[in-house]
Amino acid sequence: MIGKIDADMGAMGTFTGKDGWPAVAPANIHVRAGATVVLTIREYDDMVTPMADNSPFLQVMGGTETVNGKRVTSVSNQMIAHTFTVPSLGINVPLPIAGMDGAMGSMGGGPTTVRFTFHAPATPGTYLWLCATPCGTGPYGISGAMHMNGWMRGHLIVS
Repeated sequence: MIGKIDADMGAMGTFTGKDGWPAVAPANIHVRAGATVVLTIREYDDMVTPMADNSPFLQVMGGTETVNGKRVTSVSNQMIAHTFTVPSLGINVPLPIAGMDGAMGSMGGGPTTVRFTFHAPATPGTYLWLCATPCGTGPYGISGAMHMNGWMRGHLIVS
């Protein structure tokens, strides 16, 4: 499964063109029950969206994560752009800003590639995923895209 941040159509690196509305494509992700899933996300967004320093959403939860091939257990508040979070499954994938050259905190160029490996639930179902960073519109960054399926939320569909 390969996704992309800030693009809902077209080639990798294309943007939605809707100001303040980052998107993850595809929004609905289909996996087999009990399968080992490798989710690859190419992050093109280079804007930091910090949270509280002690936020649990800075930590990797529910699987293992690599950033440009290097294993990480968290992303710093100075580097986080988005998250891919499935609250009901205890999954959190912190996504660092674009431009990471493989060493956390060291800028390079191009998209950042995040790979997250986890086990899908054995029971079929539909699980909401969302971004937990304040990356939307409004005074607190939690409006607009944050509440719209197909933008910063969607579904993990297990069958």
